[in-house]
Amino acid sequence: MSGIDSVDRPSILIVSEFAPYQTNLFALVAETTCALVSAGASVTLWMCGFSTMACSSTTGTETSPLLSLDKSRPPTMKGLLVALRKQFLGCLRVVCCAECSGERGYSVDREHFTVGYLAHYSRYVEEADKIYYLGRA
Repeated sequence: MSGIDSVDRPSILIVSEFAPYQTNLFALVAETTCALVSAGASVTLWMCGFSTMACSSTTGTETSPLLSLDKSRPPTMKGLLVALRKQFLGCLRVVCCAECSGERGYSVDREHFTVGYLAHYSRYVEEADKIYYLGRA
């Protein structure tokens, strides 16, 4: 059981490390997450390396092209992650690596995401029934 909710569901850890311009890899992460949660899994996204930029407190969450009729702004990765968390409430947890974001000079948006420390990474690994690595992790 994942610890996120009381429903017995397989727990999946997705460790993603990608540069912010790698939108294809981010799309793979988002689509994989949607498919796994829709199939009944509980998913934890561990955002590592430059992918933590999607969790930055300085990044906006505008997702207007996908979530409203206003087509004037492109979606942000952070906005899409926030929308996924709202859609899959209780089944999706997004954890941003504190060390990686700190090395890159920005802080994690604690309103939307959990801060994870490398010292506790093994807890996420032990909790997961399956682990997928996407990117360079």
